[in-house]
Amino acid sequence: MKQLHYRFNIIIIQNCEKNEYTKFDSSDLILTGKVDNFTNTEIRISLREGYFKDIKDDDVVKQRFDKSILNSFKILRCYIIDPNPHINTKFIEGVLTQFGNTSFIQSLIGNLRYPKNKIFEESDLICEKKLNEQQKKAVLNALNSQISVVFGPPGTGKTTLIKSMVLNFLYLEQQTHRISEMDEKVFHFKHNDLKNPKVLCVAQNNNAANAIVSKLRYCPIGVCRFISFERLEEMPFDEQWKLCIYNKTLEYALRNKDKFENYKGNDGHTFNLIGILLELEKAVKDKQIINYSRKKMGDIEYVIKKEFKNIIEDCSCIVATLRGCNKDEFHGINFLCTFIDEASQCTEFDCLFPVVLSPRLVLLGDIQQLKPVLLSKESKQAGFDITMLERLLRCDVRHTLLNEQYRMHPGFSILSNTLFYGGCIMDCTSSEQTNISIFPNKKRPIVFICHTGKERYCDGGKLFNDDEAQICKEVYELLCKEENTNPKIEFLTPYNSQKGYVKKHCGIERASTIDSFQGNESDYVIFSPVRSNYNKGAHFIGDYHRVNVAITRAKKGLIIVGNYNTLRYERVWQLIFNFLARKGCFMNYEKTKKNHFVPTSYPNFPKGDYENSPFITKYLEDNFD
Repeated sequence: MKQLHYRFNIIIIQNCEKNEYTKFDSSDLILTGKVDNFTNTEIRISLREGYFKDIKDDDVVKQRFDKSILNSFKILRCYIIDPNPHINTKFIEGVLTQFGNTSFIQSLIGNLRYPKNKIFEESDLICEKKLNEQQKKAVLNALNSQISVVFGPPGTGKTTLIKSMVLNFLYLEQQTHRISEMDEKVFHFKHNDLKNPKVLCVAQNNNAANAIVSKLRYCPIGVCRFISFERLEEMPFDEQWKLCIYNKTLEYALRNKDKFENYKGNDGHTFNLIGILLELEKAVKDKQIINYSRKKMGDIEYVIKKEFKNIIEDCSCIVATLRGCNKDEFHGINFLCTFIDEASQCTEFDCLFPVVLSPRLVLLGDIQQLKPVLLSKESKQAGFDITMLERLLRCDVRHTLLNEQYRMHPGFSILSNTLFYGGCIMDCTSSEQTNISIFPNKKRPIVFICHTGKERYCDGGKLFNDDEAQICKEVYELLCKEENTNPKIEFLTPYNSQKGYVKKHCGIERASTIDSFQGNESDYVIFSPVRSNYNKGAHFIGDYHRVNVAITRAKKGLIIVGNYNTLRYERVWQLIFNFLARKGCFMNYEKTKKNHFVPTSYPNFPKGDYENSPFITKYLEDNFD
């Protein structure tokens, strides 16, 4: 066997029957071999010797295989072909070694459908009174399964559910060791050390990870927020500094002053760890992290890497981003279970980092919301935008649908519910009428404000719409004036340049892109699509996944400020306009009038019927009793 080293941008594990080696979709070259080593950036493959021999026909050399052949392919896909669970030989060495050819890998590639185990029942749960029936079902599914999926539409309590799952996994293991016993007896996985059992919670980005920590921070468990130095300013200091890895390191150092006041670094120099951590705390608090010494940060990272297990000794739950847990420090930590929130936004490759760190996996997400962003057309054509969550749903891994929403006013939640979820989501929020003047229909706090301002490009070639931004500023000021409860008002847009413009020129502090705000919520949302032209179209703001996220973040009211004539050519916007027209939720922006916001009606409804949406998914029922 000859070993070749290649770097992969995307790795996907898929199953294939033994007799179908030549039937790989979207593959032009099929090679077989043994995976010798597997890291986050490299796969080492031993290919069969036969590939390197001359291919002769009538003693004439027709072809000689050369490694440059592989280099000519833009996308390389790694298949694990039908690993046999009954053979004890390892088919992967490296981070997957701990699982060998176990049932976990078989489930991950879609080979196995487990029978319903009933080792845990509702009477075993703690905090069950705070859960609805579907949430209880999801917790029990996670406890009784090696891999499970939670399909959670907007506002249905996915993050709250993670909190309950974490507490139940830890409680049942700490009190009775029933989790590890089941892992060994049913799933044939033996834990090495469970003196201090831990779970791992991860998300695609820091906003989503922050949301998990916000739910867990008051729980009677030790929580550690693992975050990189470069991303510290994305973490809310007042809420989460005490839980982050750098403060945990400081607390550990203070308990061991003699060791860390004069600590020896990697290159032999000594430093005061406590002192430089206190300097870091001040820099983060004052938002001056950009000025912090990189050399001192290197010293801190060196200690964290060396002392990680001791630092998190008393922490039962580690929260990180997908890429954040791709650190050497995490390997060797005995996690009971890995929870991946907003999994519909994560590539399968990114999910592999945390997946291999525990023998159990729970994926929570909504395939009707944002998919991973892939810039490569070839990658999309090869199917790399299909997430692990979606693939496992297709493989009939047991999933639970959360069907009660606790966020949106029923007056506008019906829009997303009808367009994307077939009306199967029940409202558990108040239908009280609004008194805000911007909403023409007081029973439905949603409005589309039409304008004709044009999109523009700034010096860097970035798209923004200053006319639209100024209208959003007026809406923002009106909400602040008429709403007496000091509400949270979020400005949402698909473009970073538009977000930057409103922060700088419109005095709106809470501004985010749609992609970064998935998993979050606000009292009011002002949504700026930006696109306003005659012939260029709406582009990716016509993607219904992105639109779904934008219109489901608000609790009390949703204001969309946009150009009707640009957006109306996109199918999803046609259906939204059909709904708004039927409910009397349109306004025109007319600067010449004393009141710039003028209610208007559409005698001819826009094309389509929002009640007959083509965007409804088929995974709206549980696939087990």
